[in-house]
Amino acid sequence: MMNERQIAYRQEYRHRLSNCYNGYIRIVIIYTIGLTALWIYAQHLDNVQGVDDGARVPGGL
Repeated sequence: MMNERQIAYRQEYRHRLSNCYNGYIRIVIIYTIGLTALWIYAQHLDNVQGVDDGARVPGGL
């Protein structure tokens, strides 16, 4: 259980944070970063070729 001091601190912290935090903006930022990373990775997939049978690791795929 939490004591009164910890409860008061959490309430004050949430009150101060609520002015700066917006969940929808956070979601947009996270998706923007992820989609940008995927786009950059896709740009570097120029000459992808299958794995040669002789290059496979024994016991692998």
